[in-house]
Formats: sequence, C-alpha cells, structure tokens
Amino acid sequence: MSFERGRLSTLFLSNSCYSCRKRDMQETPILSILEKVRRRPAIYIGHQSLHDLALFITGASFVLSQYGLRDKVWEGFQDWTAKRFGLSVAQSWYNIIWFVTGSDSSALEAFWRLLDEYLEEQRSPTQKANCE
Repeated sequence: MSFERGRLSTLFLSNSCYSCRKRDMQETPILSILEKVRRRPAIYIGHQSLHDLALFITGASFVLSQYGLRDKVWEGFQDWTAKRFGLSVAQSWYNIIWFVTGSDSSALEAFWRLLDEYLEEQRSPTQKANCE
C-alpha cells in the first residue's frame, strides 16, 4: 500500500490540515521521525506493520535517551491512548491499538488516525486558529 499525500488525506481527521500536522510533527524528535516513516514506511520499517513501527520507535526513543533527549509530546501518547479506550495504562500504546483493531495492518492505519487525533488535541487554541 502506498502512502502518497492523496492517500494519507483519507486517513486524517477531517479537521486536521496537512500543513499543520506536518508542522506539529516536526517540532519534536520522535514525531519528526514518524513524519518520515509515514511518507515512506517501506524504507524505515519494511512492512505495513504496527509491530515493526513500535520496534522502530522503541529504538529511536532509546537512541534519543542516550543523548539526554526526551520527546514529551510523544511520551504523552501512551497515557492518551489508554484513556481514549478506557484501558489500563499498564498496557503499551501498541498493545492497546492492536487489541482494539485485531490485526497488524489495520492497527497501523488506526495508529496514524489516532496520532492525528492526539496531536489535534495537543494543539493550543492559537495553533488551531492558525490552521483554519
């Protein structure tokens, strides 16, 4: 499955514009990496797999931590995902999404939609106004 810009637009929330999402994702290390993965997943994770993406993110987070860098926006995604589905925070975002969707390929598409929803909620009112 190809993820050209036109295809991706169908996965976004209707109130989230491409340029705002792109800007938001470039403001933090993990989200900046995820923007690249989203555009060309085969280069970074090989298969259309949430499991492979989760492993990739874990590795990227580890490398950043070795240099004393943290991505507080990305770190909030774990708690947000658990609250979104009313599940225990003891479960990882990956396990929650996989449990809810039931398959790895549909879980990856759900991940991108949930990430967009999460980023939309994190935007300040000023950022939201500038996007409309």
